[in-house]
Amino acid sequence: DLHQRGFAADVFVTGHAEKTFVDVLGSVSCPDNRKRLKERVTLVHGTSGSPVPPMFEDLEWYSEPLTLPAQSSLGCAYGRCSFCTYPSIEPNPTKLPLNIAIDSVVGKAASIEADVAIKDSLATPLRLQQIAGCVDGRVKWS
Repeated sequence: DLHQRGFAADVFVTGHAEKTFVDVLGSVSCPDNRKRLKERVTLVHGTSGSPVPPMFEDLEWYSEPLTLPAQSSLGCAYGRCSFCTYPSIEPNPTKLPLNIAIDSVVGKAASIEADVAIKDSLATPLRLQQIAGCVDGRVKWS
């Protein structure tokens, strides 16, 4: 039950929530909005909106060698395993534009001599070929 689980949260966001989560954080960033809303717990279904490139800051704080994460899709291309939550939570796999999802990370990784780790749950052989074309030998990737 949502209200039983809401003892520590005002909003639950489901689905592809990258943009929605940023919107929620923006709405509570104003000091007047930081009070707990104990009487009201909200369930919001996330919308991915337009993808935004990941932001990597303060990388000099970390030891080398670095590996930056990149994700070219949301959900799973297979999505049929009986033990997996993807079919119910993220039923429709969504391909992200490679120029935003991969190229921006590869560019950053190349500039600081880092590797890239692709974090897709299941990439098809065609998608892996597309990612390889985008990486184009600029960095090591897995």
